[in-house]
Amino acid sequence: MFRSSRNRLGVLLAIVIFGMAGTARAQVDTSMLLTPWNKTDYVQTYDRLVFEPTGHVRGTDERDQIWMDQSIGRARFHKDNPDAFTIGWQTFTVGLHPKDPRGLGLPKKVDEVDVAVGIHLFSVGEFKFSTILGAGFSGNNLFAGKNGILGIGHLLVEHPLNKTDSLALTLDYDGARGLLPDIPLPGFALTRKTPGNVTYTIGFPRSQVRWEWKDRATVELTYEVPYTADLLLTYPLSQHVGLYGEASQFWRGFEIENRSRSDRFFFQNSRVEGGVHLVYGNFFGRFLDVAVGVGYAFNQRSSNGFDVRNVQPGRRFSDEPYVALYLRGKF
Repeated sequence: MFRSSRNRLGVLLAIVIFGMAGTARAQVDTSMLLTPWNKTDYVQTYDRLVFEPTGHVRGTDERDQIWMDQSIGRARFHKDNPDAFTIGWQTFTVGLHPKDPRGLGLPKKVDEVDVAVGIHLFSVGEFKFSTILGAGFSGNNLFAGKNGILGIGHLLVEHPLNKTDSLALTLDYDGARGLLPDIPLPGFALTRKTPGNVTYTIGFPRSQVRWEWKDRATVELTYEVPYTADLLLTYPLSQHVGLYGEASQFWRGFEIENRSRSDRFFFQNSRVEGGVHLVYGNFFGRFLDVAVGVGYAFNQRSSNGFDVRNVQPGRRFSDEPYVALYLRGKF
């Protein structure tokens, strides 16, 4: 299908980068500093919209309309300095829109907005010390209510072990986390690149494996504690067009106005999806990276509690088809 190895690798790279964004990593966690940059980029953005045209709350006559919108990005102030000052941001919305939200004990929608900065502190030999500091808001009434204000903080120590292996040790605080959001937790990431086109990271809270098959298809599996997982398959058809398939499990918590922190609202669902991905480096003078897909959402439910250790079941929502749109920008 491809006439040159250069074209093949170029399309593969573009699709793999898109696939990594598809795991919906927040750019206010350690990935802000640990994920490599493209050499020419100052800014990277990623936007995702998932929309279910119809649906209902199980066990009731109430209709709902679930949609999810995520926008993440990061910017650095110098592309030739690997330790440049970095800013990361994330917005996330889950809309439920039941007709009688109070009667069902459900919010109409919940939001999270986060901003953080990444700063290189110092180096000692081959050990690099960095920090990420930020703040955000999570809740059903944007920027209202004291419980919704949250802190973000990470301390990182990075060390290359050899030509193929590297180790990062972290101390992580995230006030919106689904596991122990009130205390810092230690983390680590051991990354290895193998000669067989397999790159894997074993760590906490995130692990990942990516396999590139004969410069064509890619398979990527990501898991993040406690209940978030993603399996992504990509296959290029031409220099600008590719196919993708994805299966994912989503779980996230939000503060609710006038409720205690021990009664946070959690939403989860599972999805299978496929679609078409388009990449043009110069589309009428602009970079274009867009994907459109259709999928099926199931195992959709809510729960309440402080964190994953003590959540109580809430409402269940119908299994529904959906449409998805993804946009990636860089400059």
